[in-house]
Amino acid sequence: MKIFQVNIYLESMGGLETSILELASALEERGHRVGFIYHIRTEKTLSFSQRPTYRVPVLRGKLWPNIWGLAQLVQIVKRERPDVVILRNVFNIWAVDVLRRMAPTVRFVPGHEMYCIDLNKTIADPPEACSRLHSYKCVKLCRQDLWIPFRVLLYLYRKAEIRVNQELERLLVSSRYMRQNLLTNGFSADKIEVLPPFVNVDSPESPAVPSHTVLFAGRLERNKGTQLLPKIAEHLPLGAKLVVAGEGELRDELLEAAARAELKDRLIVRGWLDREQLTREYAEAQVIIFPSLVEEPFGRVGIEAMAAGRPVVAFDVGGVREWLRHGETGFLVPRGDVNKMAESVNLLLENPDLADKLGKMGRERASALFDRERMLSRLERVLAEAIRGWKEQRRKLNPNHSS
Repeated sequence: MKIFQVNIYLESMGGLETSILELASALEERGHRVGFIYHIRTEKTLSFSQRPTYRVPVLRGKLWPNIWGLAQLVQIVKRERPDVVILRNVFNIWAVDVLRRMAPTVRFVPGHEMYCIDLNKTIADPPEACSRLHSYKCVKLCRQDLWIPFRVLLYLYRKAEIRVNQELERLLVSSRYMRQNLLTNGFSADKIEVLPPFVNVDSPESPAVPSHTVLFAGRLERNKGTQLLPKIAEHLPLGAKLVVAGEGELRDELLEAAARAELKDRLIVRGWLDREQLTREYAEAQVIIFPSLVEEPFGRVGIEAMAAGRPVVAFDVGGVREWLRHGETGFLVPRGDVNKMAESVNLLLENPDLADKLGKMGRERASALFDRERMLSRLERVLAEAIRGWKEQRRKLNPNHSS
């Protein structure tokens, strides 16, 4: 198959963007051809000599169509003739509509942006889970920082996004939690496939050592609980340290906290790490934390930690409990309870045998549920079904259609 992945960014930062690149390599290993269409060029944007890659500034949400950008998109699809298109973070309803009319189109739904004007399926501060249908009530409850007319426009745009995406051949979600969100918002059950991220569990297991090191890996944003990291570090036992791997808007705030006398050598900010460096950090850590405060669709960092044989302590949000079994592969903690998280982390630091036991069970669970080859085979089946369904639909609409 000739497969094009479409996303706003094309870089190796962030879980979503990393998964795009890893999927491209995995599909090529299985004999498929892969190309990219992206929107925003940054200093970290990647370029490829062997993969067709196009920048088209038409993938972000707009209240009006960008005719020039859409024309570019049409020409690219006509030139490349992909067998199937995989959408990621694409929030322009006109671009989605053009693509689904021109080629079989499947969408990974990585987050709540399509049906939530708050983007995170939370309400109030501190955040609480929201399970409501996207409706006009959202205008009253969410995004109180915005002028009401803007909230109304966001609500209407989300309604339009839902309608357009309901026409796609398949929607892929990482968890049953995300599947339920789509069902709640009117998506057809037979179009939704739960397909979690895959991890590589073929690499040798890193030997567990009582390193007294805790690792946080992710974007340095408030939604990810980054502002809680100094408090967690303060609760660590003497000689333990919290290593932070990532970049984001709270980096400077973290660096300031790390410079305080009471956190010196206890809070270490590494910054953004490539895959090889991050793998080493997993191997050197004794515990991984996942303190996200919002309704996480899944939590890729968690299964990467499990594949490395490390226990995870996470807030019980969104789809996290689908991969983290409390007391078996780590510990689930009530959202925002820093004391409880620190208590669970310290229990693992002070009991290396327990950390090793939970880490081994996590690796076995990752191998059973998120194996790379098994996930790729399922994806290939979904893509083949999408192609057949799209062609059959075109034949019904136009009996003389030959593709």
